[in-house]
Amino acid sequence: MDDLAERQKVKIKEALKESGKLVVRFNQYGIIPASYPFLDNVAGILKGNPDVRLELVLHAINNEIPGDKMEISERWAQELAFYFKNKEIDLKNFHSKGFGLSHPVFKPFVPDNKTINGVIEFIFMKN
Repeated sequence: MDDLAERQKVKIKEALKESGKLVVRFNQYGIIPASYPFLDNVAGILKGNPDVRLELVLHAINNEIPGDKMEISERWAQELAFYFKNKEIDLKNFHSKGFGLSHPVFKPFVPDNKTINGVIEFIFMKN
């Protein structure tokens, strides 16, 4: 968010906090409904700030997901693109891309009793 005005940064951060958990979960059918409040807040940010666009970068982590990692991260990226398109967000205001395996810098600490399948970076910038 480096190129956004300080006021916009604060508004975006506050809007994201309102949704509670900042987590997007997927299953074999797509986005899990528990993720909708967070994603709806993101859609609201984009609708309320037409001069802001969102770049979504998705990474799979290690061997927790069977199969081709690039394939699963791309599938997640497509699911998110469909979600925002269905929320009537203009295609020029968001882009999502899967980049396969995460580099260690993107892997957050996860307690043993929880699992994590990947990392999504939400990058807000001037349109």
